[in-house]
Amino acid sequence: MLVKRGPLTVDVDVHIRYTLEPEERATNVIRALDLTIQIPGLLKMATPWVKRAFHRENVRILAELKRYVEAQPKHGDLNTIK
Repeated sequence: MLVKRGPLTVDVDVHIRYTLEPEERATNVIRALDLTIQIPGLLKMATPWVKRAFHRENVRILAELKRYVEAQPKHGDLNTIK
């Protein structure tokens, strides 16, 4: 996937894997992100910035998933995510 932001053009290959693990009366959700970033030339210095942006998005998505699941009607405490 080609991502453009201002003068920065980045080729990104992203694979996301969710793992759901039962834990007591809750479910532990793990969102694993396999990320390959190709930035040409001197703009490679932006790699840490791009990684941080993906990390922040990972945290945001998990928080939204947790908020959504916990807002649903309860069915025997199955809707609790850690």
